[in-house]
Amino acid sequence: MPSEAIVIAKAFRSQHPEIAAGLADSQIAAIAQTFAPDAIPVKPKLASVETYDETRKRLKQTAQSLANRLAFATGREYRDVHSQWIGMGNPRHENATNDDLQRKIHWLVDEISNQNQLLEI
Repeated sequence: MPSEAIVIAKAFRSQHPEIAAGLADSQIAAIAQTFAPDAIPVKPKLASVETYDETRKRLKQTAQSLANRLAFATGREYRDVHSQWIGMGNPRHENATNDDLQRKIHWLVDEISNQNQLLEI
């Protein structure tokens, strides 16, 4: 992992400890990049470009990890979090586009942040 990503992960971890808890720096850097895509400088790689399927796999894993974290924080079953997402008119993972998965990640991060704010009150 480039040293820039480690710096971004450290900064993200200090700003969002509730989201970053228990995640590896590479995962945190990926999440931080969804908040500010320009935060991590990307060096062009001619030999290795992430394919659609690789991107999809990464997004699905991130969504699952965040859904597990939200389920644990709220004392619910993991599948209930996904059911809530689907109940809001969103597609299941197998029918979702990468944009749908990205929106789910943003929603999960917001829900985790809201949950943590409720606990602070």
